[in-house]
Amino acid sequence: MTRRKLGGIALMLVGVLALFAALGIAINNHQENEQATDASAKVLAEMQAAGSQGGAVGGSVIIDGNEYIGALYFPSLNLQVPIMANISDAALMVAPCRQAGSVAEGGLVIAGHNFVNQFGRLDRLCVNDPIFFTDVQGNVTPYSVSEIELIAENNAAAMLQSSWDMSLYTCDYSGNRRLTLRCERMTSE
Repeated sequence: MTRRKLGGIALMLVGVLALFAALGIAINNHQENEQATDASAKVLAEMQAAGSQGGAVGGSVIIDGNEYIGALYFPSLNLQVPIMANISDAALMVAPCRQAGSVAEGGLVIAGHNFVNQFGRLDRLCVNDPIFFTDVQGNVTPYSVSEIELIAENNAAAMLQSSWDMSLYTCDYSGNRRLTLRCERMTSE
């Protein structure tokens, strides 16, 4: 065999291996998305039961060892997701997490993975779309999307040092930037 043919075979093998690697990543991403979707549905049901039975203590409820502060509802996406009280890599695999602030004091920052049934469809929201935060006691706080921006992945200061009532963010599909929704609390007139 000539050197040229061997080089061509080697390149074909590398291409086939790359396809199998991409398939493995796609399957893994799909499985993680399904696990997060199932976990969210279970937590939302348990959170609702705990709230209606007086099982929520203070501003949070513990479900499967995780502390939750409430849920976000996105009417335009027909999506509701539970929100964990504290952020960690493990917690983000289950649900979006509060990183800073609170509903009462403002400056609420919530991070989530871009799983389809978590924050993966935030890019479909528009300025003025409503978002509702329901705490574990059943109190509903309405917000409105005021600004949509992309922030560099390493610019935590832009996320945490803002004057917005609520900021939601997730990775864009490149992984290099954070899709960020800046929201203002809606007031009843």
